[in-house]
Amino acid sequence: LLLAGCGVSPEESPREIAQEPATTSTTSAVDAGTDNAPVDLWFTFSGPDGGSVLVPVETSVVVDDSGEPTPGVVLEALFEGVPAGVDDEDYRSSIPAETMLSGPPEEPVDGVLTVDFESGVDVQGAASRLAFGQMVCTLELLDGVEAVRFTQQDEPLDPVDGSGEASTDPLTCGDYDQLRR
Repeated sequence: LLLAGCGVSPEESPREIAQEPATTSTTSAVDAGTDNAPVDLWFTFSGPDGGSVLVPVETSVVVDDSGEPTPGVVLEALFEGVPAGVDDEDYRSSIPAETMLSGPPEEPVDGVLTVDFESGVDVQGAASRLAFGQMVCTLELLDGVEAVRFTQQDEPLDPVDGSGEASTDPLTCGDYDQLRR
């Protein structure tokens, strides 16, 4: 009789497991040979209690001639998902993979950035709060962006805020405070 097994090697002493997500940083360039700048992309972190919160993950994105990342480049990086180099499997994106913009967002008007989708962000319930929270908190960190409005093919959308209330008003990261760590 032949027995084989897999196991985890014992450690010499117990180790403490973090209860709070750590801010994770990656420094890989998005496009070799171009100028990059650090940005925080917000992702969903699944905690030990099974709940999900929004947390920033620092990464680098390509900048334009002004030396600043554009909202379109930042959203593209966010839509690609958790950056390579983030080794914690508890980080994920609540934004559906099929989410598409109709084009890059225009410059903010009076501090409000409008994001126009080709097709809607097809999520419901808590995932919807997290998906829109990821986008709003990520974009609000950009110069000139104080709030974000969402449309689909130029028609207003009414995404939910952090409490689950639908809103046609521009949203701020503060609208998702109860979901952030």
